[in-house]
Amino acid sequence: CLLLRDLDVIKHIMIKDFDVFSDRGIEFSKEGLGANLFHADGDTWRTLRNRFTPIFTSGKLKNMLYLITERADKFSNYVEKLCYDQPEQEVHSLIQKYTMGTIAACAFGVDIDTLYDKLDTLLLIDKLILQGTYASELNM
Repeated sequence: CLLLRDLDVIKHIMIKDFDVFSDRGIEFSKEGLGANLFHADGDTWRTLRNRFTPIFTSGKLKNMLYLITERADKFSNYVEKLCYDQPEQEVHSLIQKYTMGTIAACAFGVDIDTLYDKLDTLLLIDKLILQGTYASELNM
């Protein structure tokens, strides 16, 4: 087992020298959590990388930064108020609300207040997408 901490080495392995390191040693399913850039192998990795590269250019990320920051500030204030009334909170659902609001703003240009509104449809979609676990994705 090898643990990498040097970002330059990780960049070389994940991008430039991928052909040499295409087998990660653990096989994930091709669906769900296994279908992502970090777990994909070979042709699947190339396909995913080609799809995502144009989306996450430095210019596009700079344009999204204010949306992400704005929602992060609102989220921080929301959590502060929430924890004042009730110190113990279920973090996963809080992060889901922040994530859904941020994705809606960045990807679709929709300003949805996911923190205070009950958006059952969006939360249901989020739950379906994010309910998988790594254990269920391992091909054993």
